[in-house]
Amino acid sequence: MAIGIHKPGHGYWTRVMTAVMAGVVFLAAAGWLWNQAALIPIPIRQWDFTVPLVEPAPAPGTEVAMQATAVEPGQRYRQVGTAVVQEYAAATRTLARLSVTDLQTGDPIGLDAIQAIQVGGSSLTVSGVTAVRAFDQIYLQGGIAAVVILLGAVAVYFFVGVKRRTVDFLVATDGEMKKVNWSTRKDVIASTWVVIAASIVLAAGLFVVDILFSEFFRLIGVLDT
Repeated sequence: MAIGIHKPGHGYWTRVMTAVMAGVVFLAAAGWLWNQAALIPIPIRQWDFTVPLVEPAPAPGTEVAMQATAVEPGQRYRQVGTAVVQEYAAATRTLARLSVTDLQTGDPIGLDAIQAIQVGGSSLTVSGVTAVRAFDQIYLQGGIAAVVILLGAVAVYFFVGVKRRTVDFLVATDGEMKKVNWSTRKDVIASTWVVIAASIVLAAGLFVVDILFSEFFRLIGVLDT
C-alpha cells in the first residue's frame, strides 16, 4: 500500500493522465519563465579593465579616475567618473587586468566610452572592459525553473494522490469512463462513410440551389450577365 496515497490503485489511468497533463503545463510554465528570467538584470560585482602593465601596481582601495575623450581643444581626456581599485594583476607581459568597484560616472556614458583610467599622475589607456556579474544568469534561470517544477510536482502529488475530494472525483470519472460503450472499428468506419456521403450530397445540393438562384436573379435583372 502506497504511503500517503488516497485509494491507491483506483482510477489508475485517469490519475496518471491527469498528472502527465498537469506536468506538461508546469514544464511549459518553467520553460517560459526560463526565457523571461534571461531578461532580469544581474547586479554587477566589479568591472575588469584591460590596461598597460605598470609599476608600482595600484593598491587595492585606491580611488582612480575614469576618463573619456576630451571635447575641448588641447586636452586628451576628461574625467567622467571615479572607481575604487579592487585588484590589479598581470595578464600578459605588457597588459594587466584592473578590477574596480563602486564605479560612479557623472556623465550618461557607457563603458565603451571610457578611454583611460588615471592612476596617480598617469593615464592608463583602456583596451577592453568586462562587467562581471554577481553570479551567472543561468543560475537565476535554473533556480526559477526548478522552483516552478518543484511546486508543480508537489501540487500534482497533492491533488492527484492525497486530496480526498479530487481523488474521489478522478476515481469516479475513471469508473464512468469504463461504462462508456465504445464503438467498434466497423461502426466507426461505417459512420465515417455516412458523414462523407452526407457532406457530398449537401454540397451538391447547395451548388445546384446556388446556380438556380443565380439564373433567377439574372432573368429579373438583379445580376449583370
